[in-house]
Amino acid sequence: MTTQASGRARPAPGLPDALAITLQLAVPLHIDELRHCDDRQRMAIAARCADVVAAHGDDLQYGGKHCAETFNALARGLAVAAYQPGGITFAGALHWCTDEDCTWQAAR
Repeated sequence: MTTQASGRARPAPGLPDALAITLQLAVPLHIDELRHCDDRQRMAIAARCADVVAAHGDDLQYGGKHCAETFNALARGLAVAAYQPGGITFAGALHWCTDEDCTWQAAR
């Protein structure tokens, strides 16, 4: 499997521009950091990330003391999902995958 990250974006109604832009920067960095992890390790990371986002998603949305931690958990969780066949599409507008032949297009 290639570890080249492909990120594509379309405008996302309802998704704050700052979140979209920072995810476009952060997710590929996390994808690169995870390149040496096997599937079992990535699944454990995804579970931890999901717990953080579930517990503190409101801090990410509205600001709070767990905002940075939650943002990184979201970005890292999306990076883990990018390793799955077909990658991951977030908010219908942001897509990451590790398959260099990825041909994702946002729904119109």
